[in-house]
Amino acid sequence: MQLGNGVIVSLGGEGKLCMNCHKSRRDAETYAVQYHDHFGPHHGPQADMLAGTNVVSFGVSIPSTTHNFAIANSCVTCHMALTPGSGTPPDSLDPAQYGRDEIGEHTFTMHWEGDGVHGPVDLVSGCVGCHGPKNSFDEWIAKMDYDEDGTVESAQDEVKGMMDNIGVLLPPLNDPAVVVDTNYTTLQLQSAYNYLSVEEDKSYGMHNLQFTVNLLKVTYDTLRGIPVSIFEEAEDMLAPDNYVLNQNYPNPFNPTTTISFGLPKRDDVRLVIYDILGKQIRTLFSGRINSGYHNYIWDGRDQQGNIVSAGVYIYRLQGNYVDLSRKMLFVK
Repeated sequence: MQLGNGVIVSLGGEGKLCMNCHKSRRDAETYAVQYHDHFGPHHGPQADMLAGTNVVSFGVSIPSTTHNFAIANSCVTCHMALTPGSGTPPDSLDPAQYGRDEIGEHTFTMHWEGDGVHGPVDLVSGCVGCHGPKNSFDEWIAKMDYDEDGTVESAQDEVKGMMDNIGVLLPPLNDPAVVVDTNYTTLQLQSAYNYLSVEEDKSYGMHNLQFTVNLLKVTYDTLRGIPVSIFEEAEDMLAPDNYVLNQNYPNPFNPTTTISFGLPKRDDVRLVIYDILGKQIRTLFSGRINSGYHNYIWDGRDQQGNIVSAGVYIYRLQGNYVDLSRKMLFVK
């Protein structure tokens, strides 16, 4: 699947069907230098934000999370997760089931405001496998005060605060609302494009928090005419609460497959491939690595560079606090 700036998105599984529409239609860097009617990205630039690309970078390399590697079917895994409950007693009396037929599955919706009696409800069932027990997106607390209002809030609220900081610097000045018109300068247009990319993405950082906060930071600094900087945070801002070893994708595979794992903290780990008899075939990684999600590609070769036989293989993540394994199938 190709984005408007020519970047090819190869991961995403079944979610690439969603991405084919939910992307900007143009190259941001060339489009945003002049005013256009209906200015901004296509109204669903989620694929661009998830991939961490196709925005106005102002010449800065903007870091991105590996969220898109951690979720095999991307959009489908989260947005089409099972809707809560059955809608009948006793499920209908359980607060966790109030979103029946309002979120997930055929609705694709992640949030329901409620019916005046019950709610609101967030669809977090697709997240708990990596991030642990959660009931609301408000429980993802940011690691620092990104919007500089003196309070560390939820990740989404921090992003909204950063957007307000940019909004008051764009016409109409001192008003956080952004209304692009023909009087905007080139710099204002570029900044507005980035603002609208985050706004139209609608996840307020949940798709790609590291990319979102740094995009807004770079935009804010550029608008103020100060030296541009990014948040110097080595660790993934959406690191899982527990150790995670995801199913490889694709599976079965030939010639390559991607193996993704997540660490809640910096640790010494090994990612090793074995055959079905337990013989060690290949060490993909061994060493100390930061928290967050990491992905490694196996090309079906052993440690000596020879292509292995078709069959079932086991990949194992080991460390001081983790020992997880999964099976995969190499075909010819």
